Amino acid sequence: MHDPKFIIPNSYSSFSPEAVSQLRSIGEDNLFYEEFFLHHPSDVFSAIFEECLESILYLNELVIQLLEKRNLIEDIDFKYKLKSAISNMLYSQANFIDGCGSIIKSIYGDNNSEYKKANRHFKDNFKHYNDHLLKIVNYRKHRHRKITLIFFSNDKYFIPGYFIEGVVSKHISGPDPDIHKDSNAAISLLRDIPYHIYHLYLISSCLSSYILKKFPKLEKEKISADNETNKRLIKLFSISSQLPSHFFPDELENIVPKIIFDTKTQVGEILFNNESKPENSQLCKYQVSTSFTVGKFSRAIQLPYMKSK
Repeated sequence: MHDPKFIIPNSYSSFSPEAVSQLRSIGEDNLFYEEFFLHHPSDVFSAIFEECLESILYLNELVIQLLEKRNLIEDIDFKYKLKSAISNMLYSQANFIDGCGSIIKSIYGDNNSEYKKANRHFKDNFKHYNDHLLKIVNYRKHRHRKITLIFFSNDKYFIPGYFIEGVVSKHISGPDPDIHKDSNAAISLLRDIPYHIYHLYLISSCLSSYILKKFPKLEKEKISADNETNKRLIKLFSISSQLPSHFFPDELENIVPKIIFDTKTQVGEILFNNESKPENSQLCKYQVSTSFTVGKFSRAIQLPYMKSK
């Protein structure tokens, strides 16, 4: 069972996951990556982690802009940027999971029971997240589902988010019933961003445990706190810690992911399964805004949060 809290920075990799210092310490003679035409696991991890970092950071910056200037929801170019940033973040997270699987294969080889057991149990540690993420990514790739933006607002709150638009029934579009629990559901970005950051570190922690199982006496290389990745992570934590815990109505009972970061001391925590509640936990009235592009052969739309339960 993995700790639902990650302290940043850590003693070896600073703000990066501990897997960074572990993988840098493994000699080439102990690995199988050349058999699979892969780079050294350290280089693979750096590439996939930094891709996730940049995609989440860019999306986070767009959301902060939107919170500061609500009328950006009327800017067509901005909305295209936002949808593209959401798509890139989701893809990068899915690619990160695949990349960590390749690292396990490079460490264990792929023709032995030890690898098969490690590969099988690795994703069990974050099964719910993996199932949710891969369904979105695969439905977008193979069933050509669209990301559709949705915004909740009133005098006190402004909540940007999205849903995956799919086939509700014949000729009717709406929140895809294979992804969303019902038509009164969507994904708020104010929850989604810290949710993905937390799982980026959880998956890295799971990978670390399999590295140590293979190399229990590994002496980790200490990473400089001044490197460029750490600087980008400090920026990410600084921005994401500003996000308010304002969620959509169907998310109010969900676990609250949260980034806590002190910009002066540069110390913080990445939390999940904490006891805090969303700041908008009391139900209230919202103005709901979304926009559909209706296809030529679509006849009706099921609007999110417009159907009586």
